[in-house]
Amino acid sequence: MSHSSWWYGVLPFPVVVLTALLSRFASRAFSSAARAPADSALGADVAWFVL
Repeated sequence: MSHSSWWYGVLPFPVVVLTALLSRFASRAFSSAARAPADSALGADVAWFVL
């Protein structure tokens, strides 16, 4: 049986798109959390930075 390898070029596309969307969401969330008042939870800022 022949194994087709055409999907090796197709599979990375959705992964790249999802990663870009997640990165954009995380950067916006981090910047909005960083502008929050100083008494906000530091853990949320660190979590958004790690994400």
